[in-house]
Amino acid sequence: MGEPLDIFGRPVEDRRLVICTGPCCDRDGRATANLEALRGLLIQTGLGAETIGVASCVRRNCLGQCCSEPLAHVAPDDIWYHELTAENLLRIFVQHVLNHRPVAELALLLED
Repeated sequence: MGEPLDIFGRPVEDRRLVICTGPCCDRDGRATANLEALRGLLIQTGLGAETIGVASCVRRNCLGQCCSEPLAHVAPDDIWYHELTAENLLRIFVQHVLNHRPVAELALLLED
């Protein structure tokens, strides 16, 4: 069995859920609380605390998109998510990071 392919037959890239814990996103502690709650949910659901195979969940300081915090970003797809809760983060992690299906209703549309 070879490496996984996307719908166009291209190799699937590793995905990372990057959670912003910068001063705007975490001004009231929501970002840190969401991250800790997500870790708990990942353990509770048996998905692991941080990484599953090629998917990972990481914490970063300011991601530079302070507009609708708290925010998260899925790379390399360059999709931003907003209005985050621990449950939304778990959904994004499972649906987008693990299964490569973005969560459209939580995505943030950024102007160029």
